[in-house]
Formats: sequence, C-alpha cells, structure tokens
Amino acid sequence: MDTEDEIYIKGMDGMNPMLYNLSAMFLSLESSTIVQGTKNLLNDASKALLVILPIAAGAAIIFCAIRRMMSDEHEIPTWNKRMAGIAVAAVIGVCASAIISVVTGYYSS
Repeated sequence: MDTEDEIYIKGMDGMNPMLYNLSAMFLSLESSTIVQGTKNLLNDASKALLVILPIAAGAAIIFCAIRRMMSDEHEIPTWNKRMAGIAVAAVIGVCASAIISVVTGYYSS
C-alpha cells in the first residue's frame, strides 16, 4: 500500500513534462511579434500621453479662466469647479500613463 508521500511524489512525476511545456510556451510567446508590437505600442502611447495631456489640460484651463472672467458672479463657482475637474483629470491621466510606462519598462529586456 502506498503512503500519502509516495502518492504525492508519483502524482508530481506526471506534472514535470507539463511544466516544461508551459515554460517553453511562455518563452516563445515573449519573443512573438504581436507581444513585442503591443509592448512598443504601449510605450509609445504612454510617452505621447505624457506630452499631450498637460498641454491639453493647460489649454482647457486657460479657456475656462477666460470664460470665468467674462461670466456673471453666479457662474464663477461653476467655472472654478470645471477648472478643478480638468486639473484632476490631467493628474489622473499623467499618473496612468506613468504606470503604463513603469509596467512595460519592467518587461523590457
């Protein structure tokens, strides 16, 4: 009669070839054209966002400031909220772009 340890070891013997096949599959996946292209696309998109987002947010805040100067007294808080929302959205976008750059940089060789 087999003990529990012997049964466990016998069960693991059948797993070794499957683990080797999985590691070979992931190694071939890493060097595939689709994975490399996707990694390059994410890097380029995050770099573009790091440039475009602050410029677009600055232009939108300038637009809101001009509209705030031309508005009545009861509309000024609305324009202030819009400017704050634009600033928060820009910070979130830049942080998301930086996170994408860090993650894709981790996988680069």
